[in-house]
Amino acid sequence: MNKVGYAVYWLGCGYVLSHLFLMHDWVQFFDGFSLLCTLVPAVAALAIAGEGITQRFKLSAKIMWVSATLTFVYGAVLTLSHHPFDADGFVMGLSVAMLPLFYALILTLLVAPLVFRTEGNNQ
Repeated sequence: MNKVGYAVYWLGCGYVLSHLFLMHDWVQFFDGFSLLCTLVPAVAALAIAGEGITQRFKLSAKIMWVSATLTFVYGAVLTLSHHPFDADGFVMGLSVAMLPLFYALILTLLVAPLVFRTEGNNQ
């Protein structure tokens, strides 16, 4: 049953991500700066020596969420700093500012089963 659950999980994630990226304009979900600010600290955290792979994945996920939150705050401050206030510009700027949180959510959804599978094998 455990393998069936993993298969259903991966199929569900694959369906949702393919629906988001392939059935709609996938370019609207890409921002290079946000992607770099979210991924680079998370990948660097995986290179920490002396920890088990499960601990490194957990630390990487925590660092990824912190960096995504800080990048979101940075984008929100930039969006709110524009004069004069424009409602359309505010909504577009806020949607781009939320992309790092979206990236962190996707990566957490994809890495979570690997972390829990590794934990289950270690016990």
